[in-house]
Amino acid sequence: MVKKANRRPNKPVKKHRRGSMTKEERLAAAPKMALMKSPDVFYKIRRYASWYYVSAETAISELRSVGVEITDRDVSAFKRYRAEQKRMKRERREKLKQKQEIPLFDDSDETYAYIAGYTPWGFPYGVTWEQMEELNDTEDSEWQTDENPF
Repeated sequence: MVKKANRRPNKPVKKHRRGSMTKEERLAAAPKMALMKSPDVFYKIRRYASWYYVSAETAISELRSVGVEITDRDVSAFKRYRAEQKRMKRERREKLKQKQEIPLFDDSDETYAYIAGYTPWGFPYGVTWEQMEELNDTEDSEWQTDENPF
């Protein structure tokens, strides 16, 4: 008979201590963080916020109270940066959703927009998504000419 290895009993998952720190505890620990040596203000804000599980606004106010030089110009640039990141993420999500919603052909996959057939060994062949985008771009540009044939 084979002996089973002793396993440790499952322990409840503890919340990170730094996630439950009070403001005073965070402010006391902040100057010891290695991120304070970085010259990049954006990095300091992002890292402090993610390390202590606080919002970016809280990170900015607490870093300022610790003595990190964050100008109003840095804050507005950071807010623009965050807005741009959110916009880009939204656009990526919409583009992916749009691509998933409109199946052009019944027989397609992640590589081929249209599968014309299969080789004797079972490999598909047809029009790839890149080729389909090129075709769509050329068709759009043909319709945007100033000349009217009629």
